[in-house]
Amino acid sequence: MSRMEQMTIADQLIAEFNHGNWDQLAKLLAPDMTYTETGTGRRVTGAEPYIQLLKGWRQVFPDVTGTIDASVLEGATVVQQIAWVGTQAAALPTPSGEVPSQGRRFTIDAIAWYTISGNRVVAMHHYIDMLTMLQQLGAFEPAPVQNTP
Repeated sequence: MSRMEQMTIADQLIAEFNHGNWDQLAKLLAPDMTYTETGTGRRVTGAEPYIQLLKGWRQVFPDVTGTIDASVLEGATVVQQIAWVGTQAAALPTPSGEVPSQGRRFTIDAIAWYTISGNRVVAMHHYIDMLTMLQQLGAFEPAPVQNTP
């Protein structure tokens, strides 16, 4: 597989998510792929559970889109810097309870690491800035900045 093909697979994942093309997205995933999400602690194994996770995300944020700001390729790994933007339309489940929807928008940065083998993603690790997202959604107010001498 060429370097360009590896980059294209990673780029397509974001494009298919943005358009809600679940069948096309599934074709890019190994059936036993793993997904780990730093920031929430979620981890799923399997293409179908991962797609269900994405569909759940889309229910809470129906207009969410990702824009790839930068990409790096090294061996079988593609790394993308992604800006996620969306509007909360439903309650967001968290380990501490639900964050009710106030219709607020968020803009956050994330980093996604994809391991690609045989023209499919076999592992993905998504580093997502949940603290900033929760702040923007009104789940809590930021702590005041303290000046130290």
